[in-house]
Amino acid sequence: TLIGKYTTLEQIYEKIDELDVTEKIKEKFDCCDCHFASTDSVNLLTSGNYLKKYIPEREFHYFDGSFEDIPENVYKYIVCCDPENMDEIRKFAESVSGKEIKIIQSSPFFLEILPPKNSKGKSLERLCKIVGIPLENSVAAGDYENDSDMILAAGIGAAVENAQESLKEKA
Repeated sequence: TLIGKYTTLEQIYEKIDELDVTEKIKEKFDCCDCHFASTDSVNLLTSGNYLKKYIPEREFHYFDGSFEDIPENVYKYIVCCDPENMDEIRKFAESVSGKEIKIIQSSPFFLEILPPKNSKGKSLERLCKIVGIPLENSVAAGDYENDSDMILAAGIGAAVENAQESLKEKA
């Protein structure tokens, strides 16, 4: 409820400049969906069939353009695929990415491609600063790899019961 007092917030995330990884995944694999998240929407670059399979209740926007037309306010790309294809797609993404990219899994079917400085931990730090709460007085809980930085940054970090074992070890 505290955050509702703020009508404008500084952008917490760094924008992503590296398009190559997502474009190469889209070209190589037809067993996944690719989409991007910007400061104002989530836009599909592919059919959306995999995304609809795992999140059927959500409405999605289709991006009508090429990779060169993607707006500058993109802070991450997301690949959605069946869990049995995740390891192969992730290994490929890591093999074609540079140092300026972080590749993390956020669910059994989501792989996120983002700048190395973007994380839930950095967002928690920024949010605490905005609302005037010391970071050591914050609490965070998570279940997947993308929650790791947030759990480590929080004053109290917890992993939920169904969390990945590696995350439980960090909590």
